[in-house]
Amino acid sequence: MVGGGLSGLISAFQAADKGLKTLVLEKGRNLGGSGNYVEGLCAVGTEMQKAKGINYTPSQLVQTELNYSHYEADSRSLKEYFNECAETLKWLQSKMGVKFTEVTKLGSGMVTWHLLKGQGKEQIQITLFPQ
Repeated sequence: MVGGGLSGLISAFQAADKGLKTLVLEKGRNLGGSGNYVEGLCAVGTEMQKAKGINYTPSQLVQTELNYSHYEADSRSLKEYFNECAETLKWLQSKMGVKFTEVTKLGSGMVTWHLLKGQGKEQIQITLFPQ
């Protein structure tokens, strides 16, 4: 049993994909929770970046985030995230049908921001209720 926020929905999908029975319960009016307002995903080493000639390494992103947080961020979590994020983005596209429109920079940062088509709400609706 999981909640119907974005993380709960992904967890339920993965469990069901592995043959487990799942039950999604949501106390709110809509599925997706705050995931409905997600604009994109920060990632490094993706095909979208490679197509633009952008070649950052996970280590560069970890160091950037540690500098930004004045070394308050958990470096192990950052390393795990940035080492896996390209595969996660690929999985979202191929398995879940999530659409990204472009990769850009956020403010003056690095070109790592993969924008979702229509924010999270549109992608959640398309994934859960394909036409």
